[in-house]
Amino acid sequence: MLTVDIANSIIKETASKLHYHMNIMDVNGVIIASTDDRRLYTVHEGAQSVLETGIPLIVTSEDVVHYQDVRPGINMPVYFQDELVGVVGITGEPEQIKELSEMAKLTTELLIKQNFLISHKGWLQNSKQTILEEILLYKGSLADITSKLEILGYELQSPYLLIIVEPNVAGLNRKDFLTHVEQFIDTTKSFVTCTEINRFAVLTSSISSRKLVTSAKKIVHRFTTALP
Repeated sequence: MLTVDIANSIIKETASKLHYHMNIMDVNGVIIASTDDRRLYTVHEGAQSVLETGIPLIVTSEDVVHYQDVRPGINMPVYFQDELVGVVGITGEPEQIKELSEMAKLTTELLIKQNFLISHKGWLQNSKQTILEEILLYKGSLADITSKLEILGYELQSPYLLIIVEPNVAGLNRKDFLTHVEQFIDTTKSFVTCTEINRFAVLTSSISSRKLVTSAKKIVHRFTTALP
């Protein structure tokens, strides 16, 4: 979603390139990030109008008399997964900033999506490590573990097969390795996670242990040969 941290990063990334004042408002129409610190945490009436209608609001010099503390500019709705999550506003004469306001909207939506994907990926890895720990330490029932796997989108059923992969590769990048391994496994019926700095676990089911070992060797070989 649109948080203060994300909004500030958007201002930092975008405003310096626009050379116009920029505000970002949350779902309540409150300015949570701005190039003008004096406007922070004040209510933006123009943004509230956008939040009510879901359509851009163009404010001309003649229109400002109809709003309190609103300046000429364009206020654009910001969407994430089809949900209206905020408003981004550019201050200036509308005919001069039309394209810039579109760019600010697209940039804001892109950065929100990127932040979500990054945080979701971290959450997913943590969830997989927790499930792996429950299996190894017999912390949860098979029904509970299967239910958690289903929530994460995995079609694994007991009995589970686990193999630990410890590639002897100098300067190994864990994220690169995880991404590479996921290209060679059925990600609905297997998952890979990092257990230590240079040790990875592959959990699967409905496969023979011999086939699993063979697949693991292929994964390590392909990753090693792919390195420069």
